[in-house]
Amino acid sequence: MSAGATFDEIRRAPAAELNLCIYPFDYGEETARAMQDKFDIPYQADIVPIGFTFNYYGDDHTEVGITSNGYLTFGSDLYNPTNVPIPDISPPNDLITPMWDDYKPNWQGHVRYMTLGNEPYRRFIGEWIYMREDDPPHDRCTFQTILHEGSNEIMFRYWEFPPESYPGDRTAGLENQDGTEGVAIDTMAVEPFDC
Repeated sequence: MSAGATFDEIRRAPAAELNLCIYPFDYGEETARAMQDKFDIPYQADIVPIGFTFNYYGDDHTEVGITSNGYLTFGSDLYNPTNVPIPDISPPNDLITPMWDDYKPNWQGHVRYMTLGNEPYRRFIGEWIYMREDDPPHDRCTFQTILHEGSNEIMFRYWEFPPESYPGDRTAGLENQDGTEGVAIDTMAVEPFDC
């Protein structure tokens, strides 16, 4: 799948390609449970256990970096607030991002994660709640990424995301280990749908 893929192209991608689905945000029992609150200062990030083995671009992972700037990564750059288009060879790479931007979690926002379910159907949830953008008007965004055990499905869920101030204001999509391949999502046209 090439960069700039539409939602329809992503939804209809062959099974052999990356499995990405876009859904409406479900703020139900899953996210209402006591998810571990991880971040409260700008640019903070952590490497956390997924709770199962997740295969991404052919590599198996049991840990993932989660950042206050709206992305997960299996790479080493956990502190990049400056989003760039996907794909791009500059770090961060090995990237899963529902909405990468410069957020300030200490402005009443939260970044949380949790692994739910039982083997072989566990789910890792990364959640960004009420994240304020650094640039005025400091829009508030709420979204999730869910990684599924076994199927290696990646699910993005969106609840609150005001229109972008300009094209490229935020970055969403998937990128391989060296940034040479990826699937970019047009964040100006995010619309939830079922896979």
